[in-house]
Amino acid sequence: MGQGAATALLLWQHRLGGHAFDYVANPVRILIGRLLIMTLVGPMMFLNSGAMGVNGILISFGLAALLSLIMPWAMVQSRRFQARYSLYRGLHFGFAGKAGQAYELYLFWGLLVVFTLGALYPLWRNKRNALMFGEMRYASLKAGYHAKHRSFYGVYLFYGVLLGLLSFILVSAVVIGGALFVGFDLPEMMANPGPASVYGRLISAALSVTVSLALAAMIHSAILNVVWNNLTLGPHAFASRLKPWRMAWITISNLFVSLISLGLLAPWGQIRMARYRAACLTLLASGALEATVSEQARQVASIGEEVGDILDVDLGF
Repeated sequence: MGQGAATALLLWQHRLGGHAFDYVANPVRILIGRLLIMTLVGPMMFLNSGAMGVNGILISFGLAALLSLIMPWAMVQSRRFQARYSLYRGLHFGFAGKAGQAYELYLFWGLLVVFTLGALYPLWRNKRNALMFGEMRYASLKAGYHAKHRSFYGVYLFYGVLLGLLSFILVSAVVIGGALFVGFDLPEMMANPGPASVYGRLISAALSVTVSLALAAMIHSAILNVVWNNLTLGPHAFASRLKPWRMAWITISNLFVSLISLGLLAPWGQIRMARYRAACLTLLASGALEATVSEQARQVASIGEEVGDILDVDLGF
């Protein structure tokens, strides 16, 4: 239920044309969804935590098989739930994705990603965005998703090369700098670790985590730019101008603030990130936005509201 309240709070802070978004989901339905998932998966996870040997392996495979069957359906159900109860000016969003599309995405394309050792991951990521974004609706307006696979490969190739260069520079700096200014012998310190070796490893670990988080944030910003810049909603388009270095700084500084505050300032970090992402996103309206909303309201009034699913609960993990 806390997640539902957080979603509602974030949506209330977003405004378009002077009007706020809204989230009207029933917290009880969100709780029911979480309990349903835990009822299905919880017992096997409990058994897996204490199982050893052959039984542990069998239970682990059973848990993986169960999750692979539940997760695609639950993802679609959760997306549909969240979209239906998100509103703008009294009109509901919607999600038209089907469970079959999610099963194809995860069980077919996901396995191909594994068998190709990750070579098809950018393609899989684009297909996932096509499902999650391209099947969205606002009243009767349908979303369109037009991103090309090569755009995703370009992002991952660029940052993969950057990661390699940064890793080489960091390792070289630690080895050469340590040998010149501290005078340590790396093989000797690895064989007989002392206080300096421990400190060096801690510093290396901190640098590795920082670089990894920075690159992950930069990749995420580049992917979001590709997604939003290739997304349409009816006749309208979007423009995203996220800066990779700015996203990296916000991500790392948010983590630092959260750690030193023992998590108390984590919500502040989430709002800070959401504010930046919203500030970099623009709706390129085709014509007057007021006219579009009025027309959608008339169409919804004439055909009635969408009938909800039988199992109308949020099943997100």
